Amino acid sequence: MSTHTADRVPLLRLGPTRAIARRSGAVRSALALAVAAFGCSQVLAVENGAAGTIVGAALVALAAPLARGRRRALLATAGLVLASLALDDDVIALPGLAAVALLAASLVTAPAFRASGDPATRRLIVPAAALLAIGLIADLARAFGHLAHPLGATLLAGGCLFAARALRPWRSGASDDPEARAHAAQIVAQHATDTLAPFTLRADKQFFFAVSGDSFIAYRVLAGVALVSGDPVGDEAAFPALVEAFARFAERRGWTVGVLGVSAQRLPLWRDAGLRAHYTGDEAIVDPSAFSLEGRAIRKVRQSVTRLERAGYSAQAVHSGEIDEALAERIAEIAARWRGDAGETGYSMAFAGATVDRTRDDLYVIARDDSGEPRGFLHFGTVPGGRALSLSSMRRDRDTPNGLNEFLICRALEYAREHGIERVSLNFAAFALLLDPPAPLDPLSRAERRVLARLARRFQLERLLSFSQKFEPEWTPRYAAYPSVATLPRIALAAMLAEAYLTLPSAPWRGRRA
Repeated sequence: MSTHTADRVPLLRLGPTRAIARRSGAVRSALALAVAAFGCSQVLAVENGAAGTIVGAALVALAAPLARGRRRALLATAGLVLASLALDDDVIALPGLAAVALLAASLVTAPAFRASGDPATRRLIVPAAALLAIGLIADLARAFGHLAHPLGATLLAGGCLFAARALRPWRSGASDDPEARAHAAQIVAQHATDTLAPFTLRADKQFFFAVSGDSFIAYRVLAGVALVSGDPVGDEAAFPALVEAFARFAERRGWTVGVLGVSAQRLPLWRDAGLRAHYTGDEAIVDPSAFSLEGRAIRKVRQSVTRLERAGYSAQAVHSGEIDEALAERIAEIAARWRGDAGETGYSMAFAGATVDRTRDDLYVIARDDSGEPRGFLHFGTVPGGRALSLSSMRRDRDTPNGLNEFLICRALEYAREHGIERVSLNFAAFALLLDPPAPLDPLSRAERRVLARLARRFQLERLLSFSQKFEPEWTPRYAAYPSVATLPRIALAAMLAEAYLTLPSAPWRGRRA
C-alpha cells in the first residue's frame, strides 16, 4: 500500500495547443493509427532490408502506448520515423513524404501526450538509444558495402527490446504503509456514509489523499489500469478537486482510470472528469426497523429460522476487538473449509478474507450449535457515520442444516435494530435489472441478458439475486466508470484480476517474491 497526495500545480496550458489538449484522446488515437499504418508500410517495404522491417514493427508496437498518451512513446516514434528516412533512398517519394508528415504531426500534437515514463526505467533509455543509433549506422554501412555482417539488424532488435522496457507504464510502487492506512481508517470512521467504505481499507489498495488530507480515493494498479474502489471517502466538499487531481495523476503515469462500485450520488464526479458510466448491478440494502418475519412472502425464511432454533442453534454478535484467539482460529478454520482449494474473491465489495483483523471494528455474527461450538458466521464491515453494516462474507461448515445463512441474517438484523443501525447491506446482485427485469427489455438489453445467462453458473449471479430477494431489500444501483469503449477490455481484465476471478501466470525468469 502506498499513499499519494493531490498535486497543487495545475496542468500547463500552451495557448495555441489548448484545443489539442482538450481533444487529447481523439488526437492520440488518430496519431496512433497513422503510426501503425506507416509501420506496416515499412514492414512491407522489402528494399529497406531487415533494419526497415524492425523499424516498421517497432512503430506498429508503439501505437498502443501512443494511444494512451505516453510521452516517451512519442519521442521513440519521432526517432524511428527519422531512422526510416535514413533508410529510404528517395525522401521525395511517398514513404518519405509520409514520414515528414508524421514528424510534423508528432510535433504539433505533443501537448496531448502527458503521460511521463516510470523513473525506474529511465536508465534504459540511453542504452536503447545507443543501440538503435549504432545499429542504424551499421545497417547503412552494410547497404553501401562497407560491412558484410548483419550487425545493424541485430543491434536494432536489441535496442527495440530495451526501448520496450523503457516504455512500460509506471508501476504502482505499492508497499505497506501503516501510517497511510491508519489515516484512511480514521477518515472512514469519522466521515464515511457509503456502505462500501469499509472495503477501501483492504491491504491490497493504495490511497490518494486530497491536499487537505481529509479525503481519499482507494485504488489498485493492474494491467495498466488504476482501478478505483467505490466512492471517494471523506469531506464531500473536497471530492470534485480530489477526483480531478486523481485523473491527472493517473494520466501522467499512463494509467487508464476505471472505477468499480460507483453510487448514483457520486456518478457526476466521474462524469465531470470525462468518464462514462455503465450499470453493473444493485446492492441489496435492508432497513432493520422495517424488517419482519411476519407474512406469507417471507415464510420460507421464517421456516429456516424456526428449524435452526429447534435444532438448538443460537447466534452471537461480537466485534473483532472482543474476539479471543481461540475463536479467531475457529473462524479462520471455518472459512478455510468453506473455500476449500478456491481462493478468496472480492475487491470493492468485500474484505480480502474473513480473518479477524483487530485494527478494524468489524462485526461477526456467529452461529453456535446445541453444544456451543461455532459452526458458521457472517462478517460485516461497519460504517459508523452512516449507521450501517455491510456484509463481506458468509461462511459455514458444510454439514450444517440448510437455512443457516438465513438464520444468521435475521439475527444480524435484530442486532442492528437493537443498536440503532439503519441500513444493512447484503449481497451485491450483478446486473439485477437484466436478470429479473421489471419491464420488457430493449433488443440490446436482451442480448446482454443472454450473455449474462451463460455466465450465471460460473459467477452465481441468479443465485445471489434470488437469495437477497428473500429479505425484501431496497435495491440500490451501482455503476462502473470508464473513459471510452476502447478501454473496456483492459478495465474488465483489471477488474477480473482484482476480484481474483482470473490469475495470470508469472514469468518463470522473475522468480518468486518473498
